[in-house]
Amino acid sequence: MNVCIDTTTCSGAYSGTGVYTASLLKSLRRINNVDHLTLMGGTSASLTEFGDRHLYKHLSSWHKLIQLHLHGNLPNIQADISFFPNYFIPAEWSIPSVVTIHDLSFITHGHYYTRRMRLFYSHMVRRSIEQAAQILTVSETTRNALYQHFPDLRAPVIVNPPGSRLGPRQLPEDTDSPYLLYAGNIEPKKNILAMMEGFRRADMQDVTLKLTGRLHAPAGFRKQFWDQIRSTPNIEYTGYIDETSLSGMMDQCIGLVNLSHVEGFGLPVREAIEKNKPVLISTDPALTELGRDEVIQTEADHPGNIAVGFQRFIKHIIQTPEVRYSRRPGWSEFRHHLESTISSVHRRYCPQLPTTKVSDNRIQQAIIEGAAYASVFKAPVAIPQLYQLLYRVSCSYQQYKAQLRKVVSSHKEIHSDGRYIWFDHSLNPTLHRHNHLTPNREFLGDHNGTIQLLSRLPGVRGLFYSGGSAHGSGLHQRDIDLFVVARSHMVWIAYTLIRLLVRLRRRQPTICTNYLVDQEALPITYQQDYFTAFQLVHLRPVPGCRSCPDIQSANGWILAYFPNYPLPAPPPKQPALRASRILKLINLALMHLWTRRWHKMNCRNLQGGMMWDAHRIKLHPNDNRPYIYRRFKEILHGMSKRFTPEKAKQTFTQP
Repeated sequence: MNVCIDTTTCSGAYSGTGVYTASLLKSLRRINNVDHLTLMGGTSASLTEFGDRHLYKHLSSWHKLIQLHLHGNLPNIQADISFFPNYFIPAEWSIPSVVTIHDLSFITHGHYYTRRMRLFYSHMVRRSIEQAAQILTVSETTRNALYQHFPDLRAPVIVNPPGSRLGPRQLPEDTDSPYLLYAGNIEPKKNILAMMEGFRRADMQDVTLKLTGRLHAPAGFRKQFWDQIRSTPNIEYTGYIDETSLSGMMDQCIGLVNLSHVEGFGLPVREAIEKNKPVLISTDPALTELGRDEVIQTEADHPGNIAVGFQRFIKHIIQTPEVRYSRRPGWSEFRHHLESTISSVHRRYCPQLPTTKVSDNRIQQAIIEGAAYASVFKAPVAIPQLYQLLYRVSCSYQQYKAQLRKVVSSHKEIHSDGRYIWFDHSLNPTLHRHNHLTPNREFLGDHNGTIQLLSRLPGVRGLFYSGGSAHGSGLHQRDIDLFVVARSHMVWIAYTLIRLLVRLRRRQPTICTNYLVDQEALPITYQQDYFTAFQLVHLRPVPGCRSCPDIQSANGWILAYFPNYPLPAPPPKQPALRASRILKLINLALMHLWTRRWHKMNCRNLQGGMMWDAHRIKLHPNDNRPYIYRRFKEILHGMSKRFTPEKAKQTFTQP
């Protein structure tokens, strides 16, 4: 499985999000079914240690990456699942995604943000949760807030808190110069100024308060912060320190303090609990959830209350020299939930049918399954073709023919005339040719002039008949399904020109261009399942069309489903024709225009049968995949009922 992850926060001085992202990346590397990782952004040298593919490795601007470089999947990243650990998914992103929402402070504590920032975050987060296949949060508090402020959530929300990165205590406490520690960003919502004033009022001359972290605040806050540092001798600011130094400081402190108004990850609190250090927290719901009534809490709305809290905390430290906390979820649990998340998302977008060992019974089962699947499309299947479409069964043609004779002789429902195999009398090849194939050819002939014009439009590289139009089924008798290959970075231009021509020729909605890719997107990475593989092997180039690219050779994963299929060898790699910057901008502009129209029709990217980005368009608002799988199961279930339970058990495995 291929996974991509936004790593822009792994740059410079790591914030809590940077620490979380680095730990998420480390966990992904340890999951067995993750074969390849693509990292997007981030300047930390540690990102390149394992030789993963790293795009935009000199980019540390998270907004630039999300808003500009990944917009519409411009780099054409081909992955099965993507992770965005910092709120935002790029616009028109076509890869099933998992997004992490740390907190909703821009809503619940909006006075700490500018109006512009509140509006921006609200818009971007809403768009992200609409696009997400799954949402991760780090606390029940954030999960509840999501359901409260976004009641129309569709994606499941999973609470998967991170573990501690620092491990158990290694160094003894510094009893000569006892100090309390605050670790985290120095910013207004962390309630730093009130905490410092409360500590000053507590008048603890023998104890120092040490502040560590990045100073990330407006000028007015900075001035007040430095004024308090200068006026209070026993408050020290160390600046940002690395993980090793932080671990040593936490080992030697007598307690950790976090009186934040709103908390997301709460990583320093988790780490202090892991080291069995006394902890003083505010009544913020996320911190309360993390503390589990085992830490000291104080009202943090006023410096006077904070001063009382500090005095109680020091008294608690003196009276309880050894603290022991109940165990919190660690990285092993985090990795386990992460693996479940990946499997869940992958199953949803790439459902897998079961496999069994190759044996005579398995070959017979594959023959029956292949004929049953063809009957869903109300068509017999040619005997040589059925051999190529045996589901996950690799055998010789002689083995196949021997088991085919046994199937036909032992099952009255299955018929064969030596060339075709079919289930019931209505699918007899002669009747099928009379009822479906001949009318289908005549129907295609009536629209051939328009189709030939489509193939000559600027930007169109190739046209294929697909679906019922390719194999002459009766599933869609009155429309023509076309699979379109466009030139690089011109898929939306080609789609717009096709729609205009079809409208001018009054062939709408007869001609349906329901799947378009450009030359950079020939490998189909979305929904790599049995249904998609079956559709790909049945694509038929439009006669008279200009040289169509060989799309089957670009999708070697077909062999995972149909090992006997004669997949063409990939052609020699040709240098890609670079599209001009103007064409790319026109392509993106058209993508946004069509997207706005589809949103008004309540169609969303990666929902139902819809999927699009800058390189590919899949338009199946009425997705036939669920119907076809359901009908397939019904046919197999109906056949299994006609046999004795013993024989059915030997022959059938329900998909």
